[in-house]
Amino acid sequence: MRTRSTRFGMIRRSTAIFRPYLFEQTDLELVTASTLPENRASADVPEKNGFALVVRDSPEDWGYGAPLPADKWIR
Repeated sequence: MRTRSTRFGMIRRSTAIFRPYLFEQTDLELVTASTLPENRASADVPEKNGFALVVRDSPEDWGYGAPLPADKWIR
C-alpha cells in the first residue's frame, strides 16, 4: 500500500510530463483547468505547471446539483 508521501505530487508531476506533449505533438493551443477555491492542493497543480489564474469563484456545474464556485486556469 502506498503512503501519503509516495502519492503526494503524482498529479502535479503527471501534468508536468503531459503538458509539453499537448503543445508540441497536437494542435492544441489552450489547456484549461478548474479547481475548487478551498482545495489548495488542487490549485497547486495548475499553478506549479505554469497555468495562469484568470477567474476566481466562477459558478461551475460539477454535477452536484447546484453550481459550485470554481477558479479557472489557462495555459
